[in-house]
Amino acid sequence: MRKPLLTTSAVLLATGLVVLPGRASHAASCTGTAPGDFNGDGRADLAVGDSRASAAGAPSAGAVSVLYGADGGLGKARTVVLTAARPAAAEGFGQALATGYLNDDTCLDLAVGAPWANKGEGKVHVFYGSPDGLTPGDVVEPAAGSRRFGWSLAIAAGSGDQPALLAVGAPAQTVGGKANAGAVHLQYFRDGKIGRGQVITQDDERAEGVAEPGDLFGWSVALGRIRGDAGLDDLVVSEPLEDVDSEGTDVGSFSVVEDVYRPGGAKGEHWHYENLNLGAATGGGHIGWSLAYYKDADRAYVAVGAPGQKTGGKAGAGQVAILSSTGSGLKPEAPIDASAGGGDIQENGRFGWTVALGRTSSGVAALVGAPYGGAKETGTARLVPLGDRSGASKLDRGGEGGHLGWAVAFCGTSPLVSVPDDQEHPTGYVRIFGDGDTDLVPEQKAGGTVNADFGAGLA
Repeated sequence: MRKPLLTTSAVLLATGLVVLPGRASHAASCTGTAPGDFNGDGRADLAVGDSRASAAGAPSAGAVSVLYGADGGLGKARTVVLTAARPAAAEGFGQALATGYLNDDTCLDLAVGAPWANKGEGKVHVFYGSPDGLTPGDVVEPAAGSRRFGWSLAIAAGSGDQPALLAVGAPAQTVGGKANAGAVHLQYFRDGKIGRGQVITQDDERAEGVAEPGDLFGWSVALGRIRGDAGLDDLVVSEPLEDVDSEGTDVGSFSVVEDVYRPGGAKGEHWHYENLNLGAATGGGHIGWSLAYYKDADRAYVAVGAPGQKTGGKAGAGQVAILSSTGSGLKPEAPIDASAGGGDIQENGRFGWTVALGRTSSGVAALVGAPYGGAKETGTARLVPLGDRSGASKLDRGGEGGHLGWAVAFCGTSPLVSVPDDQEHPTGYVRIFGDGDTDLVPEQKAGGTVNADFGAGLA
């Protein structure tokens, strides 16, 4: 049983490509500038996914809790639970979350993946921001034959000739008869309407690879500006079960698809053990299990988890590759492992299972989860400033079997870490680390949504 800390307060959250059109996607402009601000009131908001939650009596239909901020912090104003319009069992709504601007107002929008919907083909639900908060919008479904569409998500705002982009990973999709080779579906949003898109596989010459059975291309995705035209976004996409010649089985890799909106002619990048600074190749290293992108002034950062990497002689200890770019392509920096912040490198700790990038008072930092680390899978996390890694800190205050670090994110400068399997809070909770840590705990009401893994996703 996890013992409460004297420095921790708890907040109980009261719940109050076929396109299926929803409500109008336009809203009055939002004026707030806070991170994750869905309603434009200038206060930070947070979306928390639970793909195993029961909704409307349907087990594992999934749900997303939206915590609207107030002067007292997240969830102080209200908490609203989002579900599919007609929840169905085992759809996994909330498996993936992404925020960004998909229409032409200034209100932050939310995309929610349900990769087990439609008998495993998957779908994505779009909720549009407004001064009243998030409202149901379009539902995007893939063409027949996709698998696990909505497993991963990323959004890039429109700019110049480029429309807003929604990247949707479908890592179990069959490509050219190759099962589980994987694909990424890129959907365009322009003037508040969904337009045509494109499907990208590893056979795309810009991805610098070849589609193979079981690669799971599209497992993790991000959109950002790394190389090529400075006005166009690039796609960063991982294939964590890829076999690479001379490196081993399931070593994994990730690719950069340059200027992804403009097909043809652009160059790409393919990163694996040979050109990353991760040390000796490890079979089952799973490069690309997690990835994150962050732009800070004129420098872009990419962090890529390899939780199966052998580190310090310990199998499955894990590492995180750090790369940066000023516009001409990624360059690797020194990787991060569990020794950051005075931690121990632990066999099968799976450091790098999750990763996020953001800015703290110490500059740009990586937040890394290792949910199988610690004693009896308590889970651990590390906050590592990239400019001065000696200032890294341990964020491991969970209980046995809690799997702290299953999901990680930043809300402004505050690191957020989920604990989905805590014994004291068996439905899960999210911890905000800072001056006087705060636990966000969902309230369970009879007849309402029943959480199972609150905090399995964060955005």
